[in-house]
Amino acid sequence: MNSIEFSNYQPKPQPPKSLTPNGEFAYETIDTSFPTEPMERAGTILSGAINSGPKSLLTILLSYAAYLPTLELVERFRKTVAGSGTLFDNINPTSVARYCEYSLEAVGLVAKVFKTNPESGEPPVGFALTDIGRKFGVRAAAIALNFEHLHSDIPIYPIFGQTASNSKDVNKNDKRSPTIRAKILAYLNDHKGEKINAHTLAKTFPDLNPHTIRVALKFMDTQGVIQIASAVKRGQIHYVQGEKNLDENIEFPQKFLIMSVISEIKKMFKSSGSVTIEGITESLYPDYEKTWKKEVFSHNIMMIINFLKKSGFLKKDQLNFMNYSISPKGEIIVYELIKPLLLLMEDNESFIRHLDDTVVKTVLENLSLYSREAVSIYYPHSQGHKRQLMRNYVDDKILSSLREVDVAGLTSSDLEKVTGVSSRSLPRRLKRLMQEGYITRVNGPKMYLYAITQAGIEKLVLEKRQVE
Repeated sequence: MNSIEFSNYQPKPQPPKSLTPNGEFAYETIDTSFPTEPMERAGTILSGAINSGPKSLLTILLSYAAYLPTLELVERFRKTVAGSGTLFDNINPTSVARYCEYSLEAVGLVAKVFKTNPESGEPPVGFALTDIGRKFGVRAAAIALNFEHLHSDIPIYPIFGQTASNSKDVNKNDKRSPTIRAKILAYLNDHKGEKINAHTLAKTFPDLNPHTIRVALKFMDTQGVIQIASAVKRGQIHYVQGEKNLDENIEFPQKFLIMSVISEIKKMFKSSGSVTIEGITESLYPDYEKTWKKEVFSHNIMMIINFLKKSGFLKKDQLNFMNYSISPKGEIIVYELIKPLLLLMEDNESFIRHLDDTVVKTVLENLSLYSREAVSIYYPHSQGHKRQLMRNYVDDKILSSLREVDVAGLTSSDLEKVTGVSSRSLPRRLKRLMQEGYITRVNGPKMYLYAITQAGIEKLVLEKRQVE
């Protein structure tokens, strides 16, 4: 494919939005509304379009024409990534169609194209970018490909990958996960040196569920994009609901005070999902300042909280027990991925002109190189790779079983028992291994016998060396 020659990238005109008089192509109306808030826009595109190299490449390839038939899109994809050394070199039409329909179309960047009326029930003949896809999707894809070209050790997918099922019935919280992670990273980056825990973030982002924030923090910690800065003071330790319900009968000497504390805990659970000794003290003390000194009152609150914790009504929130800061890896993501995406989603004209003349131009002129790198970076996280690993594992079980026997060979029933491979898939696997030259089939007394070949033995030896 020839590179595009241009000074500024110009989105191509849209395909027809309705049937033309001579019955030419029509495309499906997308009912996905694109967010108006920049961070929500960035998160939407991160979740559905640019969290993996294959999706970024498909978005860009669709910008080369008003629409592309599925098979032509497949062919262009294969030519672009040829030599990546992954299964994407020979991607199948079903995978391409699923990427377009369940990821790119789901976030409003792509529409299915039909030969006749979209309501006719006929399958689509191809895919086209929507206005949103041409304006934001292509440029965002270029940002993502450029990021992974510069930082091959920071793959986008593990951090912003979609965790929902690959269908249109996507869980709303799963769909927003990339947005939530991007928000937290940007906030931590803008508030370096401050003590920030999950409770701080819950107050900063009241639209987010506290539990969702805690889950996001735990996830980002495992990805190395945030780090634990320090532990909080005793009075600032956060407690969440324990195994027992606070509505149960609770026996405590200071009955009147514990009822006030429990009532306050319930209020705080509704507003922020957790409580602290310090927070309860500050909230309730005005009602008791004539009775106790504040230090004594705070000590009584601590006694009640400890009692509720030991009794199973409360438990420490391990994430709120910690303060978080952004890691060097997280800073790179913010400055070179999230912030450029935000400027794009703000529709910043001067930035978009600069982006077109630099990043977009460079990526389009070197699309094969950048795409090969991106699909290779994504491949270890892909379902295809997982299936390949499973296939190799099962193949090795079959070959190892055949190598270890002292007899001339094993029947398919023997292999079924030894390897645990089902009778439904075993014949197909045996046929493929014979075609690849790793096993052979000979006539036995009653049934066919399968035996390992020299090539099969060499395969096992080579794979063992690679592991070692």
